Amino acid sequence: TNTEVEIAKVVPPRLLIHAFSNGGCAQLTCLRRLLKARYPNWDVLRRGSCALVLDSCPGVGNLGHAQRAMGALVGHPILRPLLGALITWLYIYSAITKRLFGWANPLEILKRDLNRYDLLPWTHKSTPRLYLASKADNVVAFYEVEGHVESAKKAGFEDVRFEIFEETPHVSHAKFEPERNMDPVGGMQPEQRKATCEERYHAAHVAFLQESPRYSHRLSNLSKLSNKTEYKEYIETIFKKLANKIVGREDLSVWPVHYFPSLHAACQPYNPDEDRVEEFDHLVKYIEEEAVKSSKVAFLQESPQYFDRLSDLSELDDQTETNKYIETIFKKLSSEIVGRADLLVWPAHYHWPLHNACNPYMPENSRTEAFAHLVKYIKSEAEKSPIKAVNTRSPLEASGVMDKAFRADYVGGGVTWFEEAFRIYRDVYHHERHYGKVIPILQSSGMGKSRVIADIGKDHHLLSVCFRDLTNSNYDSYRGWPPQDYFACRFFFEDVFKLDMPVEYHKEKRWQARF
Repeated sequence: TNTEVEIAKVVPPRLLIHAFSNGGCAQLTCLRRLLKARYPNWDVLRRGSCALVLDSCPGVGNLGHAQRAMGALVGHPILRPLLGALITWLYIYSAITKRLFGWANPLEILKRDLNRYDLLPWTHKSTPRLYLASKADNVVAFYEVEGHVESAKKAGFEDVRFEIFEETPHVSHAKFEPERNMDPVGGMQPEQRKATCEERYHAAHVAFLQESPRYSHRLSNLSKLSNKTEYKEYIETIFKKLANKIVGREDLSVWPVHYFPSLHAACQPYNPDEDRVEEFDHLVKYIEEEAVKSSKVAFLQESPQYFDRLSDLSELDDQTETNKYIETIFKKLSSEIVGRADLLVWPAHYHWPLHNACNPYMPENSRTEAFAHLVKYIKSEAEKSPIKAVNTRSPLEASGVMDKAFRADYVGGGVTWFEEAFRIYRDVYHHERHYGKVIPILQSSGMGKSRVIADIGKDHHLLSVCFRDLTNSNYDSYRGWPPQDYFACRFFFEDVFKLDMPVEYHKEKRWQARF
């Protein structure tokens, strides 16, 4: 059938569904009904990757909670009591119909639908789901959400997590505790996140493996000498190079002697890959621990100064200077521990542990515990935040990289969707109602707008002109691809275009996009 043909064209999605409160759950089940009506035989839809977050929901929906929820949305002094009376009447009506006719409460139906394996075409019993609830939530009590967590586990869902917050308001957990792990996808995204947060590790590992045959040969020869001075100096050279890549520092204490066999084993190209990786991780762990240890020593030495300054600033009504000073401390510490100063600074509830760590009158174990708390945040933030790339390529090299990526095999259904939309727009176009035959494509940078048009040009006659960065004479290839069509821009926008831009540069250095 036509419906099955349409289904066959659907690309398996990768979805993260976040439902807020009972209203979000209701919209989710409504989406289920709409999809079911559109695709009755939706089992033929190819499975995609999907995860579900149920934020402060589902609740039992007692009368008090419902009135508070609606009251929070309606602040009008006259409408609020009227709305409360309406909600009360609906609850009375629901109770009467359930008692007389056995009709299920809408919220009971909602909770039952949420425990369907086929809630959406892409969900099943192994779909990861994360429940979020707070003990301070005055709209949906956390124990109501906890009840549905237990029912989901009893229903056979294999990957169910429940995060309980202590003081966060309704559906505001990420806002007040952004450092908490609210990733529902225990089996779908960790690899991707790992590849991002350990970018520095992977770069160091690749560089180490490339150099390891030379390291191994040189270490073997130097280890045979009776005088070990040159041998140790060479190990120190390797250490500094690796430490600089891992934590951005070269001032750490080099590996002690009992780490030398691990270095030899990691460098030996004939050892099994698993053994080399294990030994490399052993070397890296020492570097990371040494970075924290040396940072702690430096921090404790400067902590009296930090403490006095923070105490003085805390007495001010305007806390702007306090926040700036805390940011200075944070950047210094994060640079020493993870080699980065671009992370998000400690949120407000970390300021007290910072005061404790700096306070020279606190017991040593309390200061150590507070310092460990600060370090833990830095490491977790470094794992979540990708390292910003630094452009080291020339414009010509960058153009080649971008052009190669632009010509790679296209992934996704954008071309098919655009062609279908084009036919629809062509059929509904009317010269008296519409301004002209124009189809804007609105999307964020890097999402594939230009690539879709380029691939359409493979099967249709197409003239593509790129008006990128009209007034930018210092064109950077990393700003986007395909590059600006310089001469077309000068023809159409000569009044605003920089006429002093070097034409020869465009002729010789800039790649022309070919569709």
